[in-house]
Amino acid sequence: MQKAIVGIDFGTSGTGYAYSFIDDENKNIELGKFKGQNTGIKVPTEIILDSKLQNVLSFGEKCSINNLKEGDLYFKNIKMNIYYKNKYIRAENYSNKSFLLIDIIAKILEYVKERALHSVRENRPNINEDQIKWIVTVPSIWELEQKSLMISACEKAGLFNQYTDRANFFALEPEVASLYCLNDNSIDKNFLLPGKTYIVCDLGGGTGDIVTHFRTYDNKIQEKYQCTGGPYGSEEIEHKIFKDVIGKIFGYCDIHSLKEKFKRIQSGQDKKPEGFDITEKFINEQWEQIQKKIKDMKNITEEQKDQAIDINFQIFQDFENGVSINDLVDKFNKSCPEGWNIKIISVKFWVLELPYKIIFDLIEEHGQKISNKISEIYNKVKEVESILYVGGYCSNDVLINYLKNKFPKLMPLKPSCPEKAVVIGAVLFGLNPYFIDIRKATYTIGFNCDDIWDDKIHGGIGEKYFDHNFNIYKCKNSFHAFIRIGDDLSQSHDIEQSFITMNSRTINLKFFKSSKRNPVLYNEDGVQLIGDVQLDLGKDFPVNERGFDLKLNFGGTFLVASCKHPTSGREIKLPIYFNN
Repeated sequence: MQKAIVGIDFGTSGTGYAYSFIDDENKNIELGKFKGQNTGIKVPTEIILDSKLQNVLSFGEKCSINNLKEGDLYFKNIKMNIYYKNKYIRAENYSNKSFLLIDIIAKILEYVKERALHSVRENRPNINEDQIKWIVTVPSIWELEQKSLMISACEKAGLFNQYTDRANFFALEPEVASLYCLNDNSIDKNFLLPGKTYIVCDLGGGTGDIVTHFRTYDNKIQEKYQCTGGPYGSEEIEHKIFKDVIGKIFGYCDIHSLKEKFKRIQSGQDKKPEGFDITEKFINEQWEQIQKKIKDMKNITEEQKDQAIDINFQIFQDFENGVSINDLVDKFNKSCPEGWNIKIISVKFWVLELPYKIIFDLIEEHGQKISNKISEIYNKVKEVESILYVGGYCSNDVLINYLKNKFPKLMPLKPSCPEKAVVIGAVLFGLNPYFIDIRKATYTIGFNCDDIWDDKIHGGIGEKYFDHNFNIYKCKNSFHAFIRIGDDLSQSHDIEQSFITMNSRTINLKFFKSSKRNPVLYNEDGVQLIGDVQLDLGKDFPVNERGFDLKLNFGGTFLVASCKHPTSGREIKLPIYFNN
């Protein structure tokens, strides 16, 4: 029996959790705390592990590359590796070691789970782990392969039990933020009443998710247009500065490239600069200070547009041999965008003045990409009246003012604490996962099945052949679609169809996705393999006994499927068949 709900907001910049007890009539939701966390909704998504990836030595605010001991492993900027489909991740303090991304995420989730369990038991000591319903937030724009990696990490972290509803284990971030705002008194509810349509713009540290919601008269939510978005989070601003400013001036845009240079000098591969007498610890300290300064630049206000910030780049001076800072800055200034010109404050210590105009331009660049996505929706869903801004990046007034000016006819709505919306909303979703009535399919999804030949569909495209088993013409390599992009998917959207396998002993299924609405062949342009599965029937069967049933549920936040061969009784569940 479930007794508590725990929502975990595993974010790019920060991670937090919240919980509620099912028998609490008032449905109070408590924000969780981590060790050493005094204020704030979340702590930085940073972790220090021992050399064997077994013990968590530090997590959140206390993580620092300066406090590492020999063999310790420090990881940060983790979540966006899922978005970019990277299987491996490097530790911050090692440039030549790679680790499985899934292992690092699992250790973070396991640590958060233990902290949440501790918080729950402080209030209800008798609750055990299996009596908790765990909910983990993910971006709506994540594809099935990305969700699959996250599911595997959650399994390794022990977040599944006998009560887990796999179809609704994930909470889609803009959806639960919308649910939070419907219950938040700091927002003008007149624009969120039943019958109203609004855009949810969820902007975090890594991604930006944009969805369109219609509130029904029975207080449910229907998605009016498939989710859109991209890598528009606040941390991309930092990456741009390191790449397009620091990297172009000094030639190094991350700590790994700097440490590679350090090792080449130490080993004698590269010439040792005059007066070179630094340690790896010094590199770590200096780099962390630069990172902090760049991060502080993001907390900008409209009044700072013509101001600047001083940053000490002496660490780069130690790696150069007679290179003039004047020459480096002059070269950058000759090719940089207008208003990005760098000033030299100290030639001796390589202190430079970076104008805040850089940040304004990068935020405006983000704002343009986000507004393009909003316009795409607004042009197709005419009844939209307002935009709901949620997520930590929406605390940046420069960005929000830019978007307000782009859409003056749409009422801007923002909760008093936009960073809280997802983590609290995750618990609300756990209490009521069926508040979303209809979602829109973001892809056309199907599998390999040689369909009966149709001249109108396959003519001029497919390869025709005669199937002697059934005395009919078929098309090779057909894409048999289950759902098509833009289709309405209700919570109970089950699809069950019967097929016949041509193999006497196995059922081999390959699943594909496409951004086209009507792909014909699974090997045509724009169609991508997203996974496969094989069911062994145990023995050979004649053609008339090879029929099988394929059942898929598209109504939750994750696809659940099963394949059954009635004759043998063999069945395989496919909750995470989309492999990486």
